[in-house]
Amino acid sequence: MERILLASDYANLTSLELFDSGKEIFSHYTMDNSVFVEHIFKHQITNLIVHFNDEYFNNNSMSIYNEQVYSRILSLFENLKHLIFDTSSIHNYPPLTFIHLPSTIYFSSTLTVLCIHVGTFKDCLLILDGRLKQLTTFNVQIYYIDYPSKVSNI
Repeated sequence: MERILLASDYANLTSLELFDSGKEIFSHYTMDNSVFVEHIFKHQITNLIVHFNDEYFNNNSMSIYNEQVYSRILSLFENLKHLIFDTSSIHNYPPLTFIHLPSTIYFSSTLTVLCIHVGTFKDCLLILDGRLKQLTTFNVQIYYIDYPSKVSNI
Protein backbone atom coordinates (compact mmCIF):
# COMPACT_ATOMS: atom_id res chain seq x y z
CA MET A 1 0.00 0.00 0.00
CA GLU A 2 2.80 2.38 0.91
CA ARG A 3 4.51 2.05 -2.47
CA ILE A 4 1.29 2.60 -4.36
CA LEU A 5 0.37 5.72 -2.41
CA LEU A 6 3.90 7.12 -2.70
CA ALA A 7 4.16 6.40 -6.45
CA SER A 8 2.10 9.41 -7.43
CA ASP A 9 0.32 12.46 -6.11
CA TYR A 10 -3.26 11.49 -5.35
CA ALA A 11 -4.64 14.95 -4.72
CA ASN A 12 -8.24 13.75 -5.03
CA LEU A 13 -7.92 10.66 -2.83
CA THR A 14 -10.53 10.92 -0.09
CA SER A 15 -11.58 7.31 0.55
CA LEU A 16 -9.54 4.42 1.84
CA GLU A 17 -10.72 0.85 2.38
CA LEU A 18 -8.41 -1.63 4.08
CA PHE A 19 -9.06 -5.38 3.82
CA ASP A 20 -7.85 -8.18 6.11
CA SER A 21 -6.05 -5.76 8.36
CA GLY A 22 -4.72 -6.95 11.66
CA LYS A 23 -3.51 -4.68 14.42
CA GLU A 24 0.13 -5.18 13.38
CA ILE A 25 -0.49 -4.20 9.76
CA PHE A 26 -2.64 -1.25 10.69
CA SER A 27 -0.19 -0.05 13.34
CA HIS A 28 2.67 -0.25 10.82
CA TYR A 29 0.97 2.13 8.41
CA THR A 30 -0.34 4.58 10.99
CA MET A 31 2.58 4.81 13.42
CA ASP A 32 4.92 6.23 10.79
CA ASN A 33 5.20 10.02 11.09
CA SER A 34 6.20 10.47 7.46
CA VAL A 35 4.83 13.05 5.05
CA PHE A 36 2.83 10.19 3.52
CA VAL A 37 0.95 9.61 6.78
CA GLU A 38 0.68 13.26 7.68
CA HIS A 39 -0.61 14.42 4.32
CA ILE A 40 -2.78 11.58 3.07
CA PHE A 41 -4.14 10.10 6.29
CA LYS A 42 -4.40 13.24 8.34
CA HIS A 43 -5.72 15.73 5.81
CA GLN A 44 -7.10 13.97 2.71
CA ILE A 45 -8.98 10.88 3.87
CA THR A 46 -12.61 11.62 4.70
CA ASN A 47 -13.97 8.07 4.31
CA LEU A 48 -12.30 5.13 6.03
CA ILE A 49 -13.53 1.54 5.93
CA VAL A 50 -11.52 -1.06 7.81
CA HIS A 51 -12.05 -4.82 7.53
CA PHE A 52 -10.12 -6.38 10.39
CA ASN A 53 -9.10 -10.03 10.44
CA ASP A 54 -7.95 -10.79 13.98
CA GLU A 55 -10.00 -13.67 15.34
CA TYR A 56 -9.80 -15.09 18.85
CA PHE A 57 -9.30 -11.89 20.76
CA ASN A 58 -9.20 -11.64 24.55
CA ASN A 59 -9.27 -8.83 27.13
CA ASN A 60 -5.59 -8.12 26.52
CA SER A 61 -6.09 -7.71 22.77
CA MET A 62 -9.12 -5.49 23.49
CA SER A 63 -6.87 -3.13 25.43
CA ILE A 64 -4.21 -3.23 22.69
CA TYR A 65 -6.78 -2.46 19.96
CA ASN A 66 -8.14 0.47 21.94
CA GLU A 67 -4.69 1.94 22.51
CA GLN A 68 -2.97 1.12 19.19
CA VAL A 69 -5.75 1.07 16.63
CA TYR A 70 -8.97 2.83 17.63
CA SER A 71 -7.38 5.77 19.44
CA ARG A 72 -4.83 6.14 16.62
CA ILE A 73 -7.59 6.31 13.99
CA LEU A 74 -9.59 8.84 15.97
CA SER A 75 -6.59 11.10 16.49
CA LEU A 76 -4.79 10.65 13.14
CA PHE A 77 -7.61 11.00 10.61
CA GLU A 78 -8.66 14.56 11.40
CA ASN A 79 -11.08 15.06 8.50
CA LEU A 80 -13.06 11.82 8.72
CA LYS A 81 -16.70 12.07 7.76
CA HIS A 82 -17.37 8.33 7.47
CA LEU A 83 -15.74 5.74 9.73
CA ILE A 84 -16.80 2.15 9.19
CA PHE A 85 -15.39 -0.94 10.86
CA ASP A 86 -16.52 -4.11 9.11
CA THR A 87 -19.16 -5.66 11.31
CA SER A 88 -19.84 -8.81 9.31
CA SER A 89 -18.70 -10.78 12.36
CA ILE A 90 -18.40 -9.49 15.88
CA HIS A 91 -15.66 -12.07 16.45
CA ASN A 92 -13.14 -10.81 13.84
CA TYR A 93 -11.81 -8.01 16.03
CA PRO A 94 -12.26 -6.71 19.57
CA PRO A 95 -15.11 -4.28 20.24
CA LEU A 96 -14.38 -0.65 20.91
CA THR A 97 -14.60 0.07 24.62
CA PHE A 98 -14.09 3.44 26.22
CA ILE A 99 -12.79 1.94 29.45
CA HIS A 100 -9.27 2.04 27.98
CA LEU A 101 -9.54 5.37 26.14
CA PRO A 102 -9.30 8.89 27.54
CA SER A 103 -12.59 10.77 27.19
CA THR A 104 -10.93 13.38 24.93
CA ILE A 105 -9.84 10.87 22.26
CA TYR A 106 -13.18 10.26 20.57
CA PHE A 107 -14.10 13.82 19.74
CA SER A 108 -14.77 14.76 16.13
CA SER A 109 -16.33 17.83 14.60
CA THR A 110 -16.55 16.25 11.13
CA LEU A 111 -17.75 12.65 11.62
CA THR A 112 -21.23 12.12 10.15
CA VAL A 113 -21.33 8.32 9.73
CA LEU A 114 -20.06 5.85 12.32
CA CYS A 115 -20.44 2.06 12.00
CA ILE A 116 -18.77 0.10 14.80
CA HIS A 117 -19.27 -2.49 17.44
CA VAL A 118 -18.75 -1.67 21.08
CA GLY A 119 -18.05 -3.65 24.22
CA THR A 120 -21.05 -2.66 26.31
CA PHE A 121 -24.24 -0.65 26.18
CA LYS A 122 -22.50 1.95 28.36
CA ASP A 123 -19.88 2.38 25.59
CA CYS A 124 -22.73 3.05 23.16
CA LEU A 125 -24.15 5.73 25.46
CA LEU A 126 -20.72 7.34 25.88
CA ILE A 127 -20.45 7.75 22.11
CA LEU A 128 -23.78 9.56 22.07
CA ASP A 129 -22.91 12.06 24.81
CA GLY A 130 -22.69 15.04 22.44
CA ARG A 131 -19.05 14.94 21.36
CA LEU A 132 -19.96 13.82 17.85
CA LYS A 133 -22.22 16.77 17.07
CA GLN A 134 -22.27 16.21 13.29
CA LEU A 135 -23.19 12.50 13.55
CA THR A 136 -26.19 11.67 11.37
CA THR A 137 -25.84 7.89 10.99
CA PHE A 138 -24.85 5.53 13.79
CA ASN A 139 -24.80 1.76 13.25
CA VAL A 140 -23.65 -0.23 16.25
CA GLN A 141 -23.37 -3.84 17.37
CA ILE A 142 -23.15 -4.26 21.12
CA TYR A 143 -20.98 -7.14 22.32
CA TYR A 144 -22.53 -7.38 25.79
CA ILE A 145 -25.64 -5.72 27.21
CA ASP A 146 -25.97 -5.53 31.00
CA TYR A 147 -29.27 -6.07 32.68
CA PRO A 148 -31.29 -2.83 32.64
CA SER A 149 -30.91 -2.38 36.41
CA LYS A 150 -27.11 -2.17 35.97
CA VAL A 151 -27.15 0.55 33.32
CA SER A 152 -27.22 3.95 34.98
CA ASN A 153 -28.40 7.12 33.34
CA ILE A 154 -25.30 8.79 31.90
